[in-house]
Amino acid sequence: MGTIRHFFGRLAHIIKWLPVLWSDFDWDYAFMWRLLAAKFGFMSDYFRLHGNLENAEEVADQIEEARGWCLFLFEDKYEDAGFDEIERKWGETTFEWLPTDNSEFKELRISHPNVETASDELLLRADERRVLEEAEMARTRDRDRLFDLISDYGDAWWD
Repeated sequence: MGTIRHFFGRLAHIIKWLPVLWSDFDWDYAFMWRLLAAKFGFMSDYFRLHGNLENAEEVADQIEEARGWCLFLFEDKYEDAGFDEIERKWGETTFEWLPTDNSEFKELRISHPNVETASDELLLRADERRVLEEAEMARTRDRDRLFDLISDYGDAWWD
């Protein structure tokens, strides 16, 4: 009887993971965060529903916090507010695909209506650099928070 129960329990576990694995791609690091978020979500649910630890609720909260950092990293919206600010200042971004000498490739030209001079172009580029640098700092901060959380508590996340 235990063998059959174990088999169907493992089968249910695989089925639970199928939607996560179905949406996974090997070519993009972002899906690594999605896989970790799913794992942490399953673990958090387990500790809340079946945890035997005296502090199971606290452990579930720690794991849920790790899941949240993974989702932030997966969604990768770190540049959004900065580029919204650029659009308010320089106008809505337009994307134009231009032909090149090689018919297999196109040139992407990105422009803003309020960029009228070479000086404006330099100021826009400085704004874009600032946005990208701030976004990378925030992404690194969140990644460090996740890894610190795992380093501090991960070994205790078992039941």
